[in-house]
Amino acid sequence: MNRDEKLLQGFLDRNLPSLPQDFDEGIGIAFERLSFNRILWKTIANDVDNVLEAPADGLMGVSGASGVLFARNGANVTVASPSRKLLDYSARFWNKLGLKRKAKFDALQPPLTHLPYEDHSFDLVFNYCLFEHFHNAPDLLTEMARVSRKYVLVANQNAWNIGYFIHRFYHAANGQAWDHGYFEWMRPGGLLRAFKQAGLEIVDSGFFDTCPWFDTFDMHTRGKIKFLFGRQQAKAWVWDALPAGNEALLARRHPMDQLLAFEAALPRALKYLLSHHFYVIGRKRP
Repeated sequence: MNRDEKLLQGFLDRNLPSLPQDFDEGIGIAFERLSFNRILWKTIANDVDNVLEAPADGLMGVSGASGVLFARNGANVTVASPSRKLLDYSARFWNKLGLKRKAKFDALQPPLTHLPYEDHSFDLVFNYCLFEHFHNAPDLLTEMARVSRKYVLVANQNAWNIGYFIHRFYHAANGQAWDHGYFEWMRPGGLLRAFKQAGLEIVDSGFFDTCPWFDTFDMHTRGKIKFLFGRQQAKAWVWDALPAGNEALLARRHPMDQLLAFEAALPRALKYLLSHHFYVIGRKRP
């Protein structure tokens, strides 16, 4: 296990005790998932039947839940991680959703840049906010492309967001090692270059989770602002992967549709500063 993999293992295991045990992820993560899912519905959700998330995310919210949208659309999902604790945690929530039969949970062994699957095993291979943890991330991207039949997707945290620099200072002030990955892969330009060098055709790219507050990284703030919406809203942000055409349901979540409108109205230049995440979707060439 190399340095990056040791840092990642520690990062995943340290965050697990702070993750929601009641599936209530808070407004920030609920909006993040909703913003991301709307992109997936418009691009690739209806063109995949077999999905791999590797390594599964472990930052905030319900780890290993990013594939739920695909499962609800009929796909089989494999959640893979070097952390057995993360896999057990994730499986509980897939079970709570009644979707555990659609999911498989695989333990990954180092090196994590080698995936234990045959060539062309999945319609989609994706990574959510862990890609930037690898100095040799292009090697991981090559592996993701190898085991994919169609699509490769990477969503990363956005280093241009002001929260990145605040969190850098937070780590330095507390004498904590920086365990959030490499700046090069937290910029849209760096990730786009990696996709092109891997021979992947760019299907779509852009920003999501564009909020009027800065990214808090792993500084868990879940529930801290619920008082603004009153006691009855305590469970208002339990996330649901809305299927296509159900956007009208957002009206029941009041600020959520307003946040989506805020995100849609911003010019791209401002999204560099306010978006918490960005993504690239690539397709394997024939």
